Amino acid sequence: MKLGVKQVLRIAAVSVAAFSRLFVCPNLWASSVNTSFPVSVTVNSTCALNVADMNFGTLATVKGTETASSYVSVVCTKGSTIHLSFTPVFSVANTTRNSTMTSAAGGKINFTMTLQGYFGILNGGQTGFTYINGQLAATPGAVTGFYQSLETLYINY
Repeated sequence: MKLGVKQVLRIAAVSVAAFSRLFVCPNLWASSVNTSFPVSVTVNSTCALNVADMNFGTLATVKGTETASSYVSVVCTKGSTIHLSFTPVFSVANTTRNSTMTSAAGGKINFTMTLQGYFGILNGGQTGFTYINGQLAATPGAVTGFYQSLETLYINY
């Protein structure tokens, strides 16, 4: 038996109407069950530390009055509590360091470094900065040459 277009459309309309009642009729589902589930995220504190070179320049003699500064930039997760120091464990005593630069010829020049800011909470933003101020010790008769020391700054957070 071949159906006409009108009959096919009528059957389709009745099928759609019957099918849609499954989703609208509240009597088809007698009850429902629900549960709650947690959704969470943890934001870890992380920091990056950048320190500019400290360069005392070129000198004829080392009188002990020569100073230089190094810019320190700290970028951390907002709200991080930070402590800067010259040792891995923070202590106010570790914010000043006495050290020695050496030359290839075996010369030595002592110097002192002091952190100008060494702790804080980065609440207002993610970036903080401070300076390390250095001063050379008087070194009469310093041997000619290029002097260098590799120093380490730590950030504890």
